[in-house]
Amino acid sequence: MQKGRILGIDFGTKRIGFAVSDFDCVIALPVGFVENKGLGNAVADFCEICKKYEIFKIVFGKPIGLNKQRGDMMAKIEEFGKLLKRKTDSDILFEDERFTSVQAGKVLKSVGIKEKRQRSEKDSIAAAILLQTYLDKINSESD
Repeated sequence: MQKGRILGIDFGTKRIGFAVSDFDCVIALPVGFVENKGLGNAVADFCEICKKYEIFKIVFGKPIGLNKQRGDMMAKIEEFGKLLKRKTDSDILFEDERFTSVQAGKVLKSVGIKEKRQRSEKDSIAAAILLQTYLDKINSESD
């Protein structure tokens, strides 16, 4: 398996949460979020993030409803992915993100984070859960 850092993205209309793997692609670390001020700004912000963390692969959360229908958000995420691919030359892939925000909320609540502060933390935690799920999958396949 290739070594380097992988970026996990939880795309939202207000905020885009992100997490980064360690160099060995074993652990996902929540890093933060970027205010979503349009695709152009988001692409510029994430190009800088990719450069800073030396990202070789980007994993986007794929918002699939419980009925397995593509959500309206998926077209925006795919467009964002295409633009990032062009600008960074990173591999892009999409993973099921169902329940990551719910899980993130539960994690934050369990450690005593108040609901008001959860809003700013939840997106990066959701991205970390998404990325950790992906890392666990690829690491179990290489065993």
